[in-house]
Amino acid sequence: MTSTFQVDVKDLLHELSGAARLESIELLSLRCERERPFPRSRPIELKQSVDASMIEQTNGGILEVAVSMDLVGRVRKGKSKDRVRDVMEVKALFLLKYSIASERQFAPEVLEAFAGLNAPLHCWPYWRELVHSMASRMGLPGLIIPLLTVKDLLGEADVE
Repeated sequence: MTSTFQVDVKDLLHELSGAARLESIELLSLRCERERPFPRSRPIELKQSVDASMIEQTNGGILEVAVSMDLVGRVRKGKSKDRVRDVMEVKALFLLKYSIASERQFAPEVLEAFAGLNAPLHCWPYWRELVHSMASRMGLPGLIIPLLTVKDLLGEADVE
């Protein structure tokens, strides 16, 4: 019985993905911090997290999704693998708006699944550009954020 439900959700998710059109991506908040002086002699390890959740679906067929992204740069203290220090952070909150060209009313779990899989992928290029630009403005070396994959979203909360 469980697998039948999962197939139904998967089919509905596929239908919703075909009916959804990204209308806008808005930056709702941004926070950037770095340590001063910045330790330029040590390599920076980047740790990222991504979280997406549906905010609401309006009667007009608009789906709003919030995507929170966080990047922390760390350096190791000495030779110990356990001793790390956060030296920079960039946090952003995006609002994505989708129009849904379908008469069907999708269940909340289908909308949440859509939000969790699609919205991070759709705003990832904006996030990568934002981090690169903010790192430059903070006087940091250019940070290249790797691509985000569906495997990242399905398998792990953190993207490294």
